Amino acid sequence: LKLSACVCASAMPDADKAKQIAAAFEANKGANGLLPPKALAQMAKDFGFSPTTFGTKTSEWLVASFDSHPAKGGLTLKGLQGCLDYVMEWKGIFEQYDIDHTGQLDKLSFNRAMADLGYGVGLSIFDSVWDTYDADRSGSVTLDEFMQAISELNHYKTYFAQYDNGAGVGALSFDAYCKIAFTLPHPGV
Repeated sequence: LKLSACVCASAMPDADKAKQIAAAFEANKGANGLLPPKALAQMAKDFGFSPTTFGTKTSEWLVASFDSHPAKGGLTLKGLQGCLDYVMEWKGIFEQYDIDHTGQLDKLSFNRAMADLGYGVGLSIFDSVWDTYDADRSGSVTLDEFMQAISELNHYKTYFAQYDNGAGVGALSFDAYCKIAFTLPHPGV
């Protein structure tokens, strides 16, 4: 990835940040004029959003979310700017729980973040979520894993709302459960 300087969004005036992002976009765009997911993955590290590159799944999800050209699989400069702003919002939330400033959340911090954000679940469900997003079994989740987890939980919670009685409890028939299990679109994260 070609960067003239590290873009640390929180330490740079907006005009300078925009110039750095534009320069990075120009240096890394593909032949189709779009920024591919692989370049976005590296930018997460080089821009100071994460101590590591974002995973392929996260980068592809972000590109799909901000791509004004879905069939082409890349970001325009405007899409990149929106994507990086979105990641900065997530980073701000993430950092509230990253108390040791390692760029990773341990299991307790991740559980606390989920609960504080309105996604508190029972222990067995939490363990399943943890096992899914700590797939490398490192004992921690990174910013991109955190973004994926909360986005997926939000997707499912939004769908569940039609069955909710207002107290986070809903009655489902077996047919309704099967509809959720077999037809709920995957959130793409």
